Amino acid sequence: MESLQRIDLVGFGSLLAQLQAEGYTLIGPRLEAGTIDYGAIEGPDDLPIGWRDEQSPGRYRTLPRNDRAHFGFNATPASFKTRLHRSEETVLEVQRGEQGELRFVPVIPAVKKQAWIGARSCELAALAIQDRVLKDSADPDPRYAARREGVFIVAVHCGQAGGTCFCTSMNAGPKAEGGFDLALTEILDGPEHHFVVETGSDAGAALLERIPHSQATDTQPAP
Repeated sequence: MESLQRIDLVGFGSLLAQLQAEGYTLIGPRLEAGTIDYGAIEGPDDLPIGWRDEQSPGRYRTLPRNDRAHFGFNATPASFKTRLHRSEETVLEVQRGEQGELRFVPVIPAVKKQAWIGARSCELAALAIQDRVLKDSADPDPRYAARREGVFIVAVHCGQAGGTCFCTSMNAGPKAEGGFDLALTEILDGPEHHFVVETGSDAGAALLERIPHSQATDTQPAP
């Protein structure tokens, strides 16, 4: 098993900056209108630092924490699904030729690389099902497949469960077992605040080599 690595808060900021330098748009959790939702972020300061949520059937609210946790909340009410499988999009254009004939031209979207920050195990399990149907089947959706190829995933292992979590039904979590490039466990122990990092792909390992990191020791909690 590959050894786990450690990055501090500076290293985490470097991780996001390196992804941006390589042309990725960062998509991560942020606090908006009283909810934690996914959207474009520019760096760690855009994350819901110091916030948690309470979820139960028919109830959701955000509350302040007593620390500076970056991912101290449950899986969000939102989903990364809309970033790949759009509810509306142009699939073809009708063009009229010089002789008046009509031509139907498929439209494949321009791919913009995305880095998903903070994906949870249940979301990765759902993504695997989408991939099986829309990317890896005998008749794939070229629009989905084009977007999917440009995604870099930084997962976060869950440190708590919400009242509406469904890990068991998805055969997932709280630890992400695969489907990511990098996976983080956030560690807060008094003044100590860092992340234990697990690599899940060659791309993830290569990116980790380009940012400040060190090997995690036995005295540091691991996932």
